[in-house]
Amino acid sequence: MGKKKKHHQQPQLPSRTVFTVATVRLLKQALRTYEKSLVQQPATLPNIALAKETVAQLKTKLEDILQRRGWETVLYYNDVYILYTAVQLHLIQLCDSPQGEKVLEQCLRLCQQFSAMISSANEQENKEYKRMND
Repeated sequence: MGKKKKHHQQPQLPSRTVFTVATVRLLKQALRTYEKSLVQQPATLPNIALAKETVAQLKTKLEDILQRRGWETVLYYNDVYILYTAVQLHLIQLCDSPQGEKVLEQCLRLCQQFSAMISSANEQENKEYKRMND
C-alpha cells in the first residue's frame, strides 16, 4: 500500500501575542526599512513577490491595530518571519542613528520574542513531521 499524500501547512504560532501601541508603531517603521530593501532587490530572486505581498498585508494589519479595528489580528508564520527580519534590519539601521539608543532595547526584545515564536513553530513542525513519518 502507498502512503497518503501529505499537505504541508505553515507551522503554528503561539495562540496570543500582545503588542503595545508603541511597539506597533516601531513595527511599522521596521516594515518601511524592510520594504526599502525589497525595492532594491531584483524581481528575479525567489519569494520577492510573496515578501512584497506579505509586507502589504502586514502594513494593513498594523494600521488596523492602530486604528482599533484589528486588536485581534492573526499573524501567520510568514508574517512573524518578515517582522523578525524587518526589526533586525531596522536595528542595524538604528545603530548609525542618534535616535537608535531610544529604541535599541525594544528592538532587541522584539527580536528575541519573534525568534522564540519561530523556533517554537519550527519545533512543532519537526515533531509533526517525525510523527507522520514514523
